[in-house]
Amino acid sequence: MKHSPLTKYFLYHILDAAFSLRQEYDEENLEHLHTFRVSLRLVRSLFLLYIPDSTLFPTPLKAFLKATNLLRDLDVLLLSLHQKSSQKIVKQLISFRNERYKSLFTNASKIQNLKALDELYDCIANLNPIFTNDYLIQTADKHYEESLNAYVTLAPSASPKELHKLRIRFKISRYAFDFLNDSGLKKTTKKLEESKELQDKLGEIHDLYNQVKLLKILQKESKGLKKLIVARKKEFKRSINALTMSKR
Repeated sequence: MKHSPLTKYFLYHILDAAFSLRQEYDEENLEHLHTFRVSLRLVRSLFLLYIPDSTLFPTPLKAFLKATNLLRDLDVLLLSLHQKSSQKIVKQLISFRNERYKSLFTNASKIQNLKALDELYDCIANLNPIFTNDYLIQTADKHYEESLNAYVTLAPSASPKELHKLRIRFKISRYAFDFLNDSGLKKTTKKLEESKELQDKLGEIHDLYNQVKLLKILQKESKGLKKLIVARKKEFKRSINALTMSKR
């Protein structure tokens, strides 16, 4: 069976996710965790865009992916801290992250999720969704234009939840344009760059919002986080103001 460009793209990233999941734990290098998350989020995003009514993406795999969000939030927070000035806090966060990682990535969970990935691979390979190139391009363009319109008309008082939903929209656009570029269907450099830029702007706000929530939880078990919480709240407000100003 000759696979369509979309099917090939799905299968490649499912294999990439499976390869990353098989890697041994290394607290100094969690690049495999990043690759695992990105590969699966890309697949899920393109499902939502091109096969919105599909139930192909396994619920347990979706739940496991969601559970890794905390690890990602911790890594972003750690990268933002200066090791020397926050040495004690950094050690506490690394310890918390490592414990969380080991509790999630057990041998049993790896086996379960690798099986789910194998089943997903076989299912997509057999389904082999085929769309015309025009449909793939027009669907991506339409989603981008709708996302851009939602951004332009965004209320200054938009909640973090609304901003996060908009971020997800631009993430889907980014992955769609990556797919079109990588598959040689259409060069979409400008729209891809704009989608990345807006995703990053909204992502910064989302990261700061999550960091404040996370630090408040950790504050119950660890002293010395109050100043960091106050600083992140200020950064969050500045990011919101910067987003509002950039729309003018």
